[in-house]
Amino acid sequence: SSHWGGRKVWICQQKHCDMLRVFKVGTLSSLVWHVLAETTDFGKAFLEANKERSDVITLESGLQYKVLESGVGLSHATAEGVVECHYIGTTLSLTPDVLEKEAEEWDAFDSRYASDGVARLTPSRVIKGWAEALQMMVEGDKWELYMPSELAYGDKGSGEKIQAGDVLVFYVEALKIRGPKIRTLECNFKTQDNCEPDEQRLLSAWADKSLAEIDVAKKDLRVTKESPDVTESDREQAKEDLLFMMRVTKAKKKDEL
Repeated sequence: SSHWGGRKVWICQQKHCDMLRVFKVGTLSSLVWHVLAETTDFGKAFLEANKERSDVITLESGLQYKVLESGVGLSHATAEGVVECHYIGTTLSLTPDVLEKEAEEWDAFDSRYASDGVARLTPSRVIKGWAEALQMMVEGDKWELYMPSELAYGDKGSGEKIQAGDVLVFYVEALKIRGPKIRTLECNFKTQDNCEPDEQRLLSAWADKSLAEIDVAKKDLRVTKESPDVTESDREQAKEDLLFMMRVTKAKKKDEL
């Protein structure tokens, strides 16, 4: 058996689960409730061992992550921004040998991947572990996240599959960052250095056009961003394109393009 999936660990984990069931049906003191809010002993042991791995980064909050692939995005979401992503989530209770399996093999409690569609997450509206990670990622990043229960669902758990004190593990792909964002480097309109793919697309298409032609394009974008006949994602894209085209207009008027 694996280091984390061995029989001894499973017995301890089962005892802890039995203990939780007993406490929940009895009278809960504030002290017991506080203790139950912590990550399980099983989870703590996992996180302690995990942070010794050379490819795992541990933050001051206790959140751990591993970079599977670095994206080329140049912006971070703010707390009120939106990150479009794919993800698969499990817990140590569901997949105790999580480090030995690919994400597709996990016993997942939730998945928004491929045919499951795209998740649109706002950092200020999700659990603490997600909020911290989402504001650090850029478009194209693929990370694995390890969240102690203090950054997740604590003593409450969630649904039938996330138990009190569970460590959550996520595979996350950041596809698109929309809305309020923080740039790491500014786009150079003339050279297109430090420009994101959408910015390069618009500059290539419109940098040589007249102001009158650009005004027509902006009018079309205004129609699209207000249209009920397109997807929310398309409306968001039109809104962002319009904002950038307004910057293109200013640059042309100042002869900076």
